[in-house]
Amino acid sequence: MFKDTVFIKNLSATAVIGQDAWNRPTPQPIQISAKLNTDFHQASITDNLKYSLNYAVLSRNVLEYMKANEHKNFRSLGNIAESVSRILLDPKKGGGHQVEVTVKSSKSEIRADSVEYTLNRTRDGRMDGVLDELNVNGLKLLTIIGVFTFERFQKQIVNIDFSIKVSPESNVSIHELIGSVVQYVESSNFKTVEALVMKIGQLITQKNDIETIFVRVTKPNAISFTDGVGISSNMKRDSFKNMEPITTHNFLTGSTKFNLPTSNEDSDFTKKNNHIAYIAFGSNEGNQTRNINEALHYLEKAKISVVSTSSLYISKPMYYKDQPDFFNGVIKVSFKDLSPHDLWKKCKEIEYKHINRVKKFDNGPRSIDLDILLYDDIIFNTNDLIIPHKSMLERSFVLQPLCELLSPDILHPVSAEPFHHHLAQLLAAESNETLQESSNLLQIIRSTIRIRLQ
Repeated sequence: MFKDTVFIKNLSATAVIGQDAWNRPTPQPIQISAKLNTDFHQASITDNLKYSLNYAVLSRNVLEYMKANEHKNFRSLGNIAESVSRILLDPKKGGGHQVEVTVKSSKSEIRADSVEYTLNRTRDGRMDGVLDELNVNGLKLLTIIGVFTFERFQKQIVNIDFSIKVSPESNVSIHELIGSVVQYVESSNFKTVEALVMKIGQLITQKNDIETIFVRVTKPNAISFTDGVGISSNMKRDSFKNMEPITTHNFLTGSTKFNLPTSNEDSDFTKKNNHIAYIAFGSNEGNQTRNINEALHYLEKAKISVVSTSSLYISKPMYYKDQPDFFNGVIKVSFKDLSPHDLWKKCKEIEYKHINRVKKFDNGPRSIDLDILLYDDIIFNTNDLIIPHKSMLERSFVLQPLCELLSPDILHPVSAEPFHHHLAQLLAAESNETLQESSNLLQIIRSTIRIRLQ
């Protein structure tokens, strides 16, 4: 067993490795690295190079070969690695007995920092049980990912690295692999990096004869003062055997609408059960306290019981600032036999039919506004209703009264962080004066809103 290593690191050469980033068979720069296992104990004792491998000679042999074949289309990095391994193992050219060769290209894939192919060979051929390795490094893509409202509207950069083990006979195309990942990720919509990593693993293994894959996803801009945060995972093909295959029909088309992925488990509810919901109310037109009391009254008439109420606050208008201040608060309600859409329809009926709200434009003045914040602990996403409310975490006039009604350990269903933590972060942040003059609230009534029943 050889215990010593002679290595060559990043030997620069030029080669045609198939199609370049613009699908042209043109020469491009590559880097060749090699590790040769040997025993140079005798060379160490005698200080005589003839008992070791001469890296200068080996490097020259490789460069001469590449220069002589710089217009040959090798068609893949793997084919170059095979050719180089034969040169480095040739005893007539001072070669060793065992070598690991890595060929790297930093120009062949326009979206990736580099792609690499690594193999291990002996003079007798392949090493038993050792597969070749294909690595894609620094694949920079744009996608919608995250749990916060601002993350749902704007794509952000993710850096992706993945590595697969392949047999020398494999016809896996690096270019096609990268193309499928680019198409999928840039059309994806995930709440978590964990889900994105898993789906990349599933996509690659289901399309190719690949048993294992390593995937790392980094979000470089998620946390300030870091180079990036993220996760990595080693996965096997068996990890996905009970999962629905990814098809092009799963890919999303571009949209500027808020879209939060949900699973069956997230949105599972039984209409016939008893339910708890939290509803935010606001008013800045007419007799505000009367509008609020009447809205609560009509909820009770619809058999939606008001369990508790927050304090009543005065807040500055948000988004459209040229309008009167709002009265705001949150109520906890209980009911039976109403789906999320049923509850939403009841709220809209109260707003427009009973309180005679007139909506002239988004975020404008209103006699009453009833927004469903939470419905049990489900995550619900449709074109007209999103639960938890998509903007609640950026509104102090929603979070502050809501937290009066929630214990400190209650978690936001999407972010998995306590609501009270979100409120503390919001209160500590500076107000965005382009959206709202001030996020400070004036408490005028402490949890004493009365329901005027008729």
